[in-house]
Amino acid sequence: MWVPGATLPVMPTERSTGQRHFVVCGDNPLAYRVSYALSTRYEGTVAVVVPDVTGRYAALMAALRGVELVQSAAPDADALRRAGAGRAEAVALLDQDDGANVDTALLVDEHWPEVRQVVRIFDDDLGASLEQHVERGQAMSSSAFAAPELVAAALGEPMRLHVPDRHLVVAEPGTELPVRQVLFAGHDDEPVRPLPAGRPEQNKDVVRVLASAPPPPPRAATKRRPPRTTLRTIGMVAGRNLRIALLVVVGLIAVAAATIVATTPHDLATALYMAVVTALGGGDPDVDLGAAERATRVVLTIVSVAVIPLVTAALVDGVVRTRLLLDRGVLIEPMSGHVVVVGLGDLGTRVVKTLVDRGVDVVAVDRDEQARGVAVARELTVPVVIGDARQAATLRTAQAGSARAVVVATSGTATTVGIGFAADAVERDAGTDDLRVVLRIFDEGLRERLEAKVPHFSCASASHLAAPRFAAATMGQEVIDTVAYRDRVLLVAGIDVKQGSPLAERAARDLDEPGRLRVLALHTAALDGGGGDKTIDPGRSLRPLRRGDRVYVIATADGLRRIQEQARPGVLA
Repeated sequence: MWVPGATLPVMPTERSTGQRHFVVCGDNPLAYRVSYALSTRYEGTVAVVVPDVTGRYAALMAALRGVELVQSAAPDADALRRAGAGRAEAVALLDQDDGANVDTALLVDEHWPEVRQVVRIFDDDLGASLEQHVERGQAMSSSAFAAPELVAAALGEPMRLHVPDRHLVVAEPGTELPVRQVLFAGHDDEPVRPLPAGRPEQNKDVVRVLASAPPPPPRAATKRRPPRTTLRTIGMVAGRNLRIALLVVVGLIAVAAATIVATTPHDLATALYMAVVTALGGGDPDVDLGAAERATRVVLTIVSVAVIPLVTAALVDGVVRTRLLLDRGVLIEPMSGHVVVVGLGDLGTRVVKTLVDRGVDVVAVDRDEQARGVAVARELTVPVVIGDARQAATLRTAQAGSARAVVVATSGTATTVGIGFAADAVERDAGTDDLRVVLRIFDEGLRERLEAKVPHFSCASASHLAAPRFAAATMGQEVIDTVAYRDRVLLVAGIDVKQGSPLAERAARDLDEPGRLRVLALHTAALDGGGGDKTIDPGRSLRPLRRGDRVYVIATADGLRRIQEQARPGVLA
């Protein structure tokens, strides 16, 4: 273990123990949590390449048992060699820069092609291309794992698990849905117990359960409303200057018409006609008119020469300004029941995409017009408000007073909490429910204190949600979903039964390990003569598992490791 101020450790050239060795590149919350999982839950040794050993997260990683730091401005070949890449089981590239991660992935593949790589990539297309060119590379997005849970919190919905042919959700105790099993239990003053033994009604301190849910509605049923922008657009075109110019013209015409009625035998309708025609188009001089009428027409003609160009200029300015606002995706219609997403970095952009896919109206906010997600939001026709969301005016522009939720996906704890408090202070429109505020918070203690202080606050950490899947991928495990509660995380995975493995001699219902693992479903292998190839509940079959079966489980990291070891052919049970 390296301590700040001490000399950097020299990595041994040969593995001194039977422990697995891993290399992590990055100095950020995700790198810290992945290093923690690999060194504690998976009991491996970890070397972390960081640009500065005195950085905040570098110092946290240095304090972990089994973790050593290698300082280098960039993870070049020399730094990776000192970190032990040549003897590592896997390398995790967790920098927040897609380009830098791709460069390092190609470097690792060039020098150590046999080493498995897990690469953090935000751009899905770039990730797919990288996997095609790096045989042992796996591209993953941390925001893709965190976004669904943030969206579920914003919409007040339970989180769905992606188990084929099953509609399972993670819910709070007391749900009206049929409860399948307890996932987490524990009091506030004692550690949380994952997958506790016993039936749900036997656990008086249940905090999360697994329940059956109806299938989600068809995508078409939640299609986003088409914008109704006609009246709003007209109002934007008729800007202040145009309204003033029009008022001047109308007032002038009214005065002129009254003068004509008072000085001539014409009625009001004729007087208005004469005033409008003279003011807007000019008229042929009539020498037979009286002095008062002549003077009125002269004044109308002179004033119209000045006013009409002003009206034209104001109209053109309004049209151009409106066109620019529409092109920028600015909010131009009243909205209600929408979700305001603040911060258009990786996570915020993914949340916006997920909400749009769900058919939910969204308003995006960012203080930087060049943020990576601004263009994405505009491409999705999502209104974008540019401004500081800590200020009430910005949140009012995003119509937070009528929104159902505000998701704050900014980086920086002080900024995030400040925006959360500002959103909570926005006056709610009449008839609207309480505002849900979802905050991206790294510190576990702060998350608990905020949620205790403000009940409608929901706090989550993107790295906390994503790290278990990155760590599992680094270990070579395929994970479908993660379920997090406080500092504990459960993993959902599919385990293939292979010929000669200990699993092939057991029934799926016998695989449960209280506190470690529960079987969710069994997908049976297709039979040569027909039949099979269907998903069933594990309790409905007593037959031993067969080659080609796939068992879906929810487990702790240790439980998943144990069952995957049993799934290997030739391993003793």
